[in-house]
Amino acid sequence: MEAGGKHKGGFTLIELALVLVVLSLLVAGVASVVTQNIRRAKAAELQSKLDAIETALLDFRQRNGRLPCPADGTLAVNTQYFGVETIPAGDCTNGSSYTSGNSPSNTQSADFYDGINTTAGIVPVKTLGLPDAAAFDPWGGAFFYAVDKRITGINAFAAYLVTDTGIGSITVNDGAGNARVTQAIALVMSFGEDGHGAYQFGGGRKSSGSTNLNEQTNCHCNSSATAQTFNATFVQQTAATTNNADPLNIFDDVLRYYVRSSFLSATDISPR
Repeated sequence: MEAGGKHKGGFTLIELALVLVVLSLLVAGVASVVTQNIRRAKAAELQSKLDAIETALLDFRQRNGRLPCPADGTLAVNTQYFGVETIPAGDCTNGSSYTSGNSPSNTQSADFYDGINTTAGIVPVKTLGLPDAAAFDPWGGAFFYAVDKRITGINAFAAYLVTDTGIGSITVNDGAGNARVTQAIALVMSFGEDGHGAYQFGGGRKSSGSTNLNEQTNCHCNSSATAQTFNATFVQQTAATTNNADPLNIFDDVLRYYVRSSFLSATDISPR
């Protein structure tokens, strides 16, 4: 050491520790920014995919006068009938899925059915003329699709007019349990980043262990993603961590619902 107590060069342990602290803060800050940017990009991609599905549903309605039945979510993405609507139109609930050969198999039932009018599965992308990739959200979960089976019948939109109060079997509540709508005819939903309850590429359902009751309402499953009673009730709310003490109590589902007037045609708006 030189006179006056000065050291020749290098860093003391304290200086090195301070450098490491600064570097770790910088890395954490950069990682946080990158994570936020990735999440924003995926959120934008999600809205774009939902827009494409919505446009395809509108086009299908204009061409066919009805909405499609759901597709079978248990089929793997690389199988022949992945993304094909269950049949017959108007009663897509009880053994009508293209699962093998060239004809429907009567052993495959709808993924979800409330026993009255609502049936559900995944978006029938092939039937809608969309690529297989359109069936999945940015996190790899298949888009859920529920529909009032009556609006899938032949010429259903001519049978159920805009003024008809008897169509629409789906209820969508807000996060507090208040009804946003009680007569939706269809909905499309992403199970979000955690993907709890979503069908995956291989046909199985993902379990993230979600303890959020509103997420469990939407997937009609429990925290293990085991199917529970399907009752055609769903929740639409902003993403939220509802209990900071429980990291699994997170709501991140994104849902769009449609009523009869969401699918207008020239016939609906022209005087008769």
